[in-house]
Amino acid sequence: MLAVAAHPSHAPLPRCAQVAGCEPLAAPDGMKLLTHNMLMSPGTRNGYPLGVEAEKVDKTEAEFNGDFMARMVGKIDYKVLLSTLASLSVETTLPPQVPDNFAQDEPFLLGLHHALMEIEVIEGSLVCPETGKRFPIKEGIPSLL
Repeated sequence: MLAVAAHPSHAPLPRCAQVAGCEPLAAPDGMKLLTHNMLMSPGTRNGYPLGVEAEKVDKTEAEFNGDFMARMVGKIDYKVLLSTLASLSVETTLPPQVPDNFAQDEPFLLGLHHALMEIEVIEGSLVCPETGKRFPIKEGIPSLL
């Protein structure tokens, strides 16, 4: 039998503790509502928005970036966000509609930041509105398989 030596580029990677300046990864975050707002049930025509049945929700702190939040306003479905917050029984300062001058409205952007980036679903399920199929959220990771 022919012995094949491993190419140096295929050598096992050193463990984090063996690499200068490397720090182990922190515990995974939960599924942010920004992520939820963009998910759709695969293989469906009307699989949006996914319902959220949360077993565990956490609130974390995240660095605020007003420019980022202003750019997200055009990318998210604001009504779905409000509906999701209500279904999770999360109190919010967000108004029923996006203000006309939202990019300069720091209290609005701070409230949006809190909702999108600091509310995290750790455990629960996403539910397809078309088929009723349930997708688990485990340790903050939604599985749409």
